[in-house]
Amino acid sequence: MIKRKLRQLRKLTFFQILKDSIKDFGSNDSMTFAASTAFYTIFSLPALLIIVLHIASTFYSKTEVREELLVQMGNLIGEESVQTLDQIMQNVTIDNQIFWSQLLGIAILVFSATTVFVSLQNSINHIWHIKPKPERGLVKFIVNRMLSFSMVASIGFLLLVSLVLDAIIVVVFNYFSDLVEGNILFFARIANFVLAQALMVLIFGLMYKILPDAKVRWRDVWLGAMVTMALFALGKYLIGVYLGNAEVGSYYGTAGSLVVILVWVYYSVVIFLFGAQITYYIAENVGGSVIPLAQAVKVELVELDDSGKIVKGEN
Repeated sequence: MIKRKLRQLRKLTFFQILKDSIKDFGSNDSMTFAASTAFYTIFSLPALLIIVLHIASTFYSKTEVREELLVQMGNLIGEESVQTLDQIMQNVTIDNQIFWSQLLGIAILVFSATTVFVSLQNSINHIWHIKPKPERGLVKFIVNRMLSFSMVASIGFLLLVSLVLDAIIVVVFNYFSDLVEGNILFFARIANFVLAQALMVLIFGLMYKILPDAKVRWRDVWLGAMVTMALFALGKYLIGVYLGNAEVGSYYGTAGSLVVILVWVYYSVVIFLFGAQITYYIAENVGGSVIPLAQAVKVELVELDDSGKIVKGEN
């Protein structure tokens, strides 16, 4: 089955997939959805990081988890911006409050952290031409928040797994470095790089599979997730070069660090949604198809002439 799908995929050619996906990406107004998601993320990011930090530190040192989190963020948005983010995280604290204040604080954090995933869900639904049924509004709201929180928890768990595997890699390579002559740091870096990319594929795959109100085969999801990972790695490098040379933050004075974070988030969401577009294209053209769940319907955009007749349909 997988070989047949790969043969079908080869017939399309990468250029054909890219060309059609770019065309559909533009017609779906995905850049606007990316902008709205980036706006939500600015307010959700501190809460998201705090929850991920607490989940990952359940079985690991909180200080080490925090340092690893800030180091990874610093590699993406720069030292100055990550210091701003760290300061915001320190200001948003609920540890020393009374019970009811803590409960309210936790509820606000969860709501804020899950908002960005709800926005991503709506964006993927739009790209995949899926719409939830309106009569299930309240149920859908609750389910969306639960799914979104499960994604937050999954990211926290994957961060924990990443830290544990990093530690294992260090121990293993230190052991072999005592037995084998020469510097094997290069191989340790390769192992860390492969691990990071594998975790990215897993995160993208889970989000494409769980968030939208649609059924899509895992095989199609993994193909789309791997393409997205490659685009994200390339995009991350290009964004880093752009932010490092354009000095975007310097144009906005004291708000510069926040603007850099916003620019990074925006372009990251654009890459993620473009990956969702490619995943949809692969699913629809390689044989899997995207099927709406019971609480959702497939939608089609049509153009009508003056008499009300359909001129053009777009699925």
